[in-house]
Amino acid sequence: MNKKRFLCLLSAVMLLLITSVMTGCGQGDSPSGAVKGFLEAFRNQNSEDMAKYYEGISEDGWDMDEMFNELESEEIGLDKDCFKSLMDKISDIEYTIGEEKTDGDKATVEVTVKAYDFSAFFTDWIEAAISEAGAISGTIGDLSEEEVKAKMNKIFRDAFIKNLNGMKEKTHEATVTVQLQNKDGAWKIKDEGNGEDSEEISGLQDAVTGGLLSGMSSLMQM
Repeated sequence: MNKKRFLCLLSAVMLLLITSVMTGCGQGDSPSGAVKGFLEAFRNQNSEDMAKYYEGISEDGWDMDEMFNELESEEIGLDKDCFKSLMDKISDIEYTIGEEKTDGDKATVEVTVKAYDFSAFFTDWIEAAISEAGAISGTIGDLSEEEVKAKMNKIFRDAFIKNLNGMKEKTHEATVTVQLQNKDGAWKIKDEGNGEDSEEISGLQDAVTGGLLSGMSSLMQM
């Protein structure tokens, strides 16, 4: 397994999962209403409603099934059920809408988000899996290549699920100022980063994912 290639692919999939649905048109009757609408849709994993409130990013041309299949082919033990469990955990957020300021067709809304802390999730998972794999390295000499692959897959998958299930409290809290713009009478959240040519990470997206995006960005720079 090429660890660097896998992490790059995993980062691409996670960014796509979080951002690909944050695009489209719709309406928010007020800046705070648009922010609340987006956050409720995120909690419910309702991509159609999320798109109503987020000006966002267009990721046309991505094939999710193909990307998941490629991830599975990396022989790392993850499957679509793992990512569904991950998204269920990520979307379980709490939030408080704060001060709203309006200036013509622009507005800001302060929001505080509490989420499970995913800032070091992938680092902890990979380190745990590699440690476990190293612990059994002396016991696999008589196994076939396919048996070794199956054992490694199980180690990585079990470590992923254990790490995910071990998150019991929402310890990641972030307060961000959300930028909005009124277009054709509807308030929409303006994207702050993650554009095709942007290296910035959206404060709102990072907050609702419990620091996952900034954590993965740091991991990729190691």
